[in-house]
Amino acid sequence: MRLLHLWQKTLSRRGDDVALVDSISGHLIRFAEIEKRACELSDSIDTDIVITQCEDADFFAQLIAAWKTGRPALIGEFTEKTPAYIPASAPLETVLIKQGCGAAGIHRSAFFSESAVLAEAYANSSVVGSGQELPSLAVISMGHSYGFGCLALPLICFGQSVEVLRSPLPALVAAALAESGNRFVPAVPAIWRYWVDAGLLDSSPRIRCVTAGARLPSSLERDMLERTGVPLHSLYGSTETGAVSFHGDGRLRSDERSVGAPLPGVEVRIDADGRVLVSSPSVCLGVDYKVEGETQSGSTRTTFDLGHHSNGELLLHGTCGEAANVAGRKVSLKHVENRLRSLPAIDSIKLHRESSISPERGDEIRAVVRAAQKSTPRSLRAAAYDVLDTWEVPRHWDIIS
Repeated sequence: MRLLHLWQKTLSRRGDDVALVDSISGHLIRFAEIEKRACELSDSIDTDIVITQCEDADFFAQLIAAWKTGRPALIGEFTEKTPAYIPASAPLETVLIKQGCGAAGIHRSAFFSESAVLAEAYANSSVVGSGQELPSLAVISMGHSYGFGCLALPLICFGQSVEVLRSPLPALVAAALAESGNRFVPAVPAIWRYWVDAGLLDSSPRIRCVTAGARLPSSLERDMLERTGVPLHSLYGSTETGAVSFHGDGRLRSDERSVGAPLPGVEVRIDADGRVLVSSPSVCLGVDYKVEGETQSGSTRTTFDLGHHSNGELLLHGTCGEAANVAGRKVSLKHVENRLRSLPAIDSIKLHRESSISPERGDEIRAVVRAAQKSTPRSLRAAAYDVLDTWEVPRHWDIIS
């Protein structure tokens, strides 16, 4: 297996080096310790698919153990309220399953071959930068496609160490950067805005900053460059296609809609409906639940984004997907509605996606509710936390009679 071959090369080069740091506990895990733990886990796997836990110290060992035993690894951001599910079937070539809500607006699984995972690793190497000399700072989940491609794969395939933060709080990030300011830091626009306004990056000229997951406002891009001298590079991709394009020359974009030029090996076209069509070796084998208008032929797949070309760059100007993009997280409105209908206080509910007044946040969710009992927006919001993850809870509540 070529993924394991790259991992063995990483071990031979960096086995005694620190691979993973938990900034809260201070726990250090070396590359060789990940390998030892993966071998231990391999002996006890008794399922056809290995469900990984991205918040667990064993996350990398779980991935490698799955591949050592010839099983697909399933990644996602799983919680008590949104647990993983085992797909009814998967293509024979599957080595990785990404599970969650993408732009389609439904929770589903996307299946990837080894060649697609490898292509994603090499594509992201041009985004990440200079390999092991530039350790990563993880404030985004490695269970999401973005975090997996920019953080998890570089560690396994190229030996790039990762320090995991459990929160983007400026004090925690500042402490991590004080230890070593020479870092690769991927985040989403809402987090970058938080850090820029807090003055966190004013003395961190050596970090390589990448944003993805939501549109990059020109105001944020400009503020960051003017205040810190550090450019914010824009990456675009999707769960089903992997990384697609990148703006990384360090100059301000001439158009806010630009997501840069296609990455090497990626071809981008626009179909008759204005949807972005991606041909790439990183494209998935398929998904378990399709939605209307979604097509794939081999390694060419339609996305839910609308765009056009200009001067060699891809410009995005909308989406036809059903998900809300809340501060870089895709949220299924159907899933949220179904969960909220289970609350005794709610008789009926309809959710709406609307643009936030803060451009870095992207969308906000508004709930229009007919209450079954006397309620207030505050009481409904409090009840929603019992059935939803925090990022899924609507920001606005309208109660109608």
